[in-house]
Amino acid sequence: DVVVMDGFVGNIVLKMFEATAQYMATLIRHEFRNDLLSSIGGALARPAFQRIRRQVDTSEIGGAPLLGVNGVVIIGHGQNSPIGIKNAIQQARTAVREDVIGAIRSGIAQQAK
Repeated sequence: DVVVMDGFVGNIVLKMFEATAQYMATLIRHEFRNDLLSSIGGALARPAFQRIRRQVDTSEIGGAPLLGVNGVVIIGHGQNSPIGIKNAIQQARTAVREDVIGAIRSGIAQQAK
């Protein structure tokens, strides 16, 4: 799925999702430390939560392409780690190597016919 919005609204939506995710993570950690049974459940669920964390980690993703400019632009998170920056650079390199801009232009031209 794709959501298209201006940068201001997009940034607000992104910050809202980030804050919600942080709040939920804090709640879950707190609840797993509540009592012995919850702690055991938390220990058993830890591998699943670690997999989820890796899937949404900004360092793993690196950044997102900014469309609508005449070139390859990858926007990274302001708190990106060195690994995240490396991954964003790799995304840009792949986009250039695979001529993503050319493919987008070609697709738009075909749709315009």
